[in-house]
Amino acid sequence: MAIIKIQGSDFPYLEVGDPSTLRVAQRIYCVGSPLGFDNTISDGLVSSINREYEGYDSYIQISAPIAPGSSGGALLNEYGQVVGVTTRGSVEAQVNLVVPISELAYAFHFTSLRSPRYLQAHYSFGCLPVGKVYFEIPSDENKPTQTMENDTLMFGTITDVSDVDYFALEVKERAELFVSLTSDVQHSAGLRFEVSDPSGKVILKSRHYSGEVFSFTTGHGASEGLYTIRIYVEDSSALDWSNVNYELFWIYHQTFESTGLFGIFHEFEPNNTPEFANYIPNFFGYEATIADSSDVDYYTFALTQRETFVIVIASTYSKSVLNAEVFDSSNRSMGRFIFFEDVEIYHSTLSAGDYYIRVSVGDQSISWDNDLYMIVTGIPE
Repeated sequence: MAIIKIQGSDFPYLEVGDPSTLRVAQRIYCVGSPLGFDNTISDGLVSSINREYEGYDSYIQISAPIAPGSSGGALLNEYGQVVGVTTRGSVEAQVNLVVPISELAYAFHFTSLRSPRYLQAHYSFGCLPVGKVYFEIPSDENKPTQTMENDTLMFGTITDVSDVDYFALEVKERAELFVSLTSDVQHSAGLRFEVSDPSGKVILKSRHYSGEVFSFTTGHGASEGLYTIRIYVEDSSALDWSNVNYELFWIYHQTFESTGLFGIFHEFEPNNTPEFANYIPNFFGYEATIADSSDVDYYTFALTQRETFVIVIASTYSKSVLNAEVFDSSNRSMGRFIFFEDVEIYHSTLSAGDYYIRVSVGDQSISWDNDLYMIVTGIPE
């Protein structure tokens, strides 16, 4: 299936409906070209919702007759809105399957092209947004009225500058969170979100990269329970915030590589300021790169109670060539790393709070060219 854009205006068109509103036994209509007979319409009922077949679990099953040549035609609800695309069927048994139109919504919802950085952000954490698709319920301004399951896309709209949307996230097993919010280039910098844990504490805030269509956050260890996302306008200056569309994606399964001892993320650039620091959960690490002698990388971690904390950096060189230092949230130094047996180690007892690590080049005599290092955090037993 493809989305084709053409120039012009005042064309007749069919409105797109919400397939999630379909109910079993609801009347529907199919338009297509079965056996080559153009513009054929047939009617029937919704037989089943979310029918699974050959690994795909979101088919709409209908009783309306379709045949070879019908595929790609529109499934209409009672109001003439397109809610699906006819896909496959059995002439004898009248078991006919339709893909919900929301599967195409990802392609036509935004005019902005996804940038390489957007794809890198998702792909690096193993979670390109291809999950279940839902549409915002308008009554979400004061509290979450929709609970998003794992691997879900939500399409919503900011109606004006004061509009605030809430969504609940249902976490069913301990895992890592990844959340991204996408809009158009003009509005994405001022559209932000924050994630709260089941107790109401804000644990993650979105970060935005200049000129991009998305903000995202990742890397927080989540236990079971209901988490909340709050979407709001942070920068209202000189922009029209009436009916700004957005796409919210979230996933919580463990998308990192595992060594058996700790999980590994891949560095997401730029992380050259504390604001854009990569978050490291406990017993996790990053495989990172020093691009050149001026490259500086930042990482953040958080402690919920007073802990003895260890951080290890192993570079591709067998001597200490990286400068690394830990700071608290007020930019006060908590100590430097010490070189020990071919690795650099930080070992200290820290109070509960947020901290960040600064990694830079220590030996300027070496010609740095995308040299690798590994940084791992943990609480020793």
